[in-house]
Amino acid sequence: MPTDENLQTINCTLVSMCSLCNKDNENNNHLFLNCPFANAIWNWFNNLFSWRLDTTSFNNLLLVCNANWSAQTRDVFIATIIHTVSTMWWCINQARFESKHRSVIHAISRIKIAASLSGNTSKSMASPSVKELCILKALNVTLNYSEAPKIIEMIWKRPTHDRIKINCDGAARGCPGIAGGGTIFRNYKGDVLACFSDFYENQEALYGELNTTIEAIQFAYKKGWKKVWLEVDSSTVVDIFKRKTNPPWKLISKWILCQDTMQFMDCYTLHIYREGNSCADKLANYGIDSTSYSIWDKSPSFIQSDCIRNSIGLPSYRFIVF
Repeated sequence: MPTDENLQTINCTLVSMCSLCNKDNENNNHLFLNCPFANAIWNWFNNLFSWRLDTTSFNNLLLVCNANWSAQTRDVFIATIIHTVSTMWWCINQARFESKHRSVIHAISRIKIAASLSGNTSKSMASPSVKELCILKALNVTLNYSEAPKIIEMIWKRPTHDRIKINCDGAARGCPGIAGGGTIFRNYKGDVLACFSDFYENQEALYGELNTTIEAIQFAYKKGWKKVWLEVDSSTVVDIFKRKTNPPWKLISKWILCQDTMQFMDCYTLHIYREGNSCADKLANYGIDSTSYSIWDKSPSFIQSDCIRNSIGLPSYRFIVF
């Protein structure tokens, strides 16, 4: 901002005086933090939010942006700080260039109008606490309440008697990060025929999702399971298998070989939500934790309860908040 202090640093010669109090030099700290006019506004701010701002420096002032408010109140809190600084600068320019000395009350009114506009255009949700309700009402901000979530029941479905169902999942702890994949094979009774987990070192999540699915197809082919139902919780992988999108370049060679194998198989692919794919999800995370390839001819202990729930048709639930 072109305060007197900043103008002097670029060799502008001028006498400096605060246009609001006519007592001290015009510099950033005085204008926005230490001037009696600024102090009066920050005191109003503290009373409104029941908060004690540290106005000794701008860095300390900005630290309050991490305060433990709900999302909408935090947006309003930050917006009010910004509008406060902006209004102070407006008042300074009004006094210096228009000879109009705005009162603290006038400045606060202007801040409240601007903060109200910011708060009412925020898409964030507010917590219905009494304290936050009072703050937002004081600024004429309407609270955004989150709607009740939509609950989707997820039931693992068995394949027909002539098919093998394959559930695959990949995981990465970072982007990229250590990654792994897991796959489970079951028959029409829900019995586990085989399952495996693998470790892929540092990769993206999509790499883990697609690579473990390609491995699952090759595994099934070698076992002689030619009629399969492939179920994954990655919509991108589903699109790749349905030729709607291309695989990542790292897996193009493997994908071409997988396509060649699938020419001799009867395979259809469907998407499932993660909540219905818990066995494969736990296998993928086991692959990351073990940093190795593991294979079982029955369900390992850490997914036994999930396999039983699937086989007897017990549901899992997905909550979607709009």
